[in-house]
Amino acid sequence: NSGLGVQLVNVDGGVFANDLLLTAISADINSKSNNGAVYLIKGIDGLSGVKDLSSSNSFNSLWTGGSANDQLGRTTSSGRGVQLVNVDNGGYSNDLLLTAHVADVNSKTDNGAVYLLKNIGKPTNDVITARVVLGHRRPGRK
Repeated sequence: NSGLGVQLVNVDGGVFANDLLLTAISADINSKSNNGAVYLIKGIDGLSGVKDLSSSNSFNSLWTGGSANDQLGRTTSSGRGVQLVNVDNGGYSNDLLLTAHVADVNSKTDNGAVYLLKNIGKPTNDVITARVVLGHRRPGRK
C-alpha cells in the first residue's frame, strides 16, 4: 500500500530524466489531515543539500488531495499512485496520473479518484484536471 515515493522523470523533453516526483501520501496540507501531496522538482542535476518542502521555493509544482484522508498518490497494490503518461501523443510523457485511493466522491465513502494533469512540464503551466470515479469499493465499506 503505497505510491511511488520517489520517481526520476523527464517532464520537459530534455535529453535525460532530471526532474523528480515525490509522493507524500500522509502529508497534512492546508490543515487537511492525510490528504496527501505530490511534488515536482524540475532540473535536479547539480542540486545538493536539504530541500524544505514546506517552502514553495523548494519545488516547481505541488498537487494535494482535496479533502482530509484522500491520501493522494496511494494505491492498493499496483505501485502506480503516480504515473507519468503520454495521453496526447506528444514527443514524450508529460501528463500525470494521480490516484487518491480513499477519496470520497459523489457522496460515496472511500470510492477513490483518479486525476489527469496534462502537460505538467510546460512553462505555461497549462494544467487540465479530470476526475474519474473508480469502479470499486474496498471490502467492508458501505
